[in-house]
Amino acid sequence: MAKAEARTGRKTGILLVEGDVMNRVLFRDLLACAADDVYTAADGDQALETLKIVRPDLIVIDVVDPGPSGLDAVRRLKNGPERGIPVVVVSGLPTRFHKRAAMAAGCDAYVAKPVSVATFVNTIRHVLASHSPGRKATSRLAHYLDRDAPPPAGTV
Repeated sequence: MAKAEARTGRKTGILLVEGDVMNRVLFRDLLACAADDVYTAADGDQALETLKIVRPDLIVIDVVDPGPSGLDAVRRLKNGPERGIPVVVVSGLPTRFHKRAAMAAGCDAYVAKPVSVATFVNTIRHVLASHSPGRKATSRLAHYLDRDAPPPAGTV
């Protein structure tokens, strides 16, 4: 039985939207630690085509996309039939302004590039757990999801 399926009784799928080929390969491999199926798209248009075929449990999107703004894609996803799917934004624009803009667009979490492997994987697992009954995540990871809250005492 597959890793996520063993925990939840069903397979877990993630759609990764990343324009850079090397990052797409790296993130796909990291996401395989948290999901049974990882689908990839190079841009928002490919992502929308993929969403016509599969319904992932999570979408991970780079907001610095050569096509339409990644934040525009997040807004479209959150206002369309995919609105129930959580979205994690990965961005090379790590300032508070960009994080707030991503959260305002509707994303569920924000991870700045260059990514820490542990932060990236734990954030993905936490978002999946918070949107899937029966899955557990470590509560100390919640500070990655909160826009302005400081980390809980005793965590990093």
